[in-house]
Amino acid sequence: SYSVTGVQTCALPIFSQERYQQFLKQEIIKSLIFALILLAGDVIVSYYTILFFILRPLHKITEGAEIIGGGNLDYRLEVKEQDEIGYLANTINLMTTNLQKSRDEIEESKDKISAMISNFIDPVIVIDERKVTLFNPAAGRIFGLEKSDLGKTIGGSVNPECLKNKLCLCDFKKTFRVKYFSKVLKYGEEGFPVVEELVVENENDPERNLVFKVFTSPVVDIKGRKFGHMKVFYDLTREKTIDALKSKFIFIAAHQLRTPLSGIKWSLDMMLRKELGKMDSEVENCLNKTYEANERMIKLVNDLLNVSQIEEGYRSEEQTSELQSPNTNS
Repeated sequence: SYSVTGVQTCALPIFSQERYQQFLKQEIIKSLIFALILLAGDVIVSYYTILFFILRPLHKITEGAEIIGGGNLDYRLEVKEQDEIGYLANTINLMTTNLQKSRDEIEESKDKISAMISNFIDPVIVIDERKVTLFNPAAGRIFGLEKSDLGKTIGGSVNPECLKNKLCLCDFKKTFRVKYFSKVLKYGEEGFPVVEELVVENENDPERNLVFKVFTSPVVDIKGRKFGHMKVFYDLTREKTIDALKSKFIFIAAHQLRTPLSGIKWSLDMMLRKELGKMDSEVENCLNKTYEANERMIKLVNDLLNVSQIEEGYRSEEQTSELQSPNTNS
């Protein structure tokens, strides 16, 4: 230090150019390191902010969406955030609730339809893509169907030419566990048998065979989409039994009537030929009218017998005939 005009001053150190540049570099490096530390801290804070406030909620939403997509519509997302992520979670929960309501309504409608079909007294079978998709307990009981038959393909090698796979009853030979025979009564526009007759044999008592009239119709919704075909079996056994009893009664009654009528005819013939003695013209005229009336009665009885025999022959032919399609020679 030195003094000029009595004032004492301090001398500043004098740096060389090289030392000044070195000092400047050190300061720049320190500044860069400090900036990098601040940047790293900001990155770490931003990472944990994104992780806790964005990524984790999104991960929960993703997991929840996968669970809901897997069919668990009872699951709900639990996100407490009130931001856009919370709004997204609430929207997904609302959508899931609506889907659950729709599913419940569909299941309820399906249960109602299944209950209605199950409570049908007559057998009902639904076929889609040549596979049995539904049958009611009556069909299972009468035809021996089991749950394992659902999804099985009908037809096949039993009769591959039978109506060219038009869902006629002969296609069920491998599916039904009973002996039966059938025939087509009416064909539809597409060649499908719309009305058939089916007879289920009773090996112990042939007179107790079950007779059904079978109606086949497509299952179509209100938009016209087809979901297979339904076969409804209407039990004709009682009607057929009544017809058989009626024919049997007519046959027996006609036979019982023909015997006395033949005796009356023989007696009247003897009287008209005067084998029993002479008679006046008035009595003879009365006997001739009686003879003509008796002849009409005999003709009526013979007609009843003929009708009875025709019905018996028709019924016998029905019971022994097999289903034949227009395209088969069997």
